[in-house]
Amino acid sequence: MTERIHNDYFKWWCGTVIVGAIPIFIRLIAYTLTNKNIELFNITELVCFGFSIQISSIYFGMGKPSKLTENRLILNTTLSVVFVMLFSIIYIMSIMSSETLEASTTKIFLAITCSISLYVGQNSVKCAIINNSILAEE
Repeated sequence: MTERIHNDYFKWWCGTVIVGAIPIFIRLIAYTLTNKNIELFNITELVCFGFSIQISSIYFGMGKPSKLTENRLILNTTLSVVFVMLFSIIYIMSIMSSETLEASTTKIFLAITCSISLYVGQNSVKCAIINNSILAEE
């Protein structure tokens, strides 16, 4: 059972986190290798990365919870929805009034929020994988 949990968790990291971060990696490479005036981080790319983490967390959290993991799955899914709303608000604000947002402060806030989102997301997915393993044994 433990090996299956680690395999599913590794698949989530590769399939969601790394793939979701590809636009960020490409921008970092372009920033490093070119002498063009490319910004190091882009608000939209950070928002999309946060979305990918939280949407996958919600997806993994769907299903029938076991008695051991029910409260954690509900809390994790609620936190994921809160993060999706937060990312949505920042995204809309950056589109509608980009000149009123302080770009560097917003990027720092988004980087911190994405880090917290990744932490919450990985805990949520790990809980869901454990939950599915428990249910499969029953």
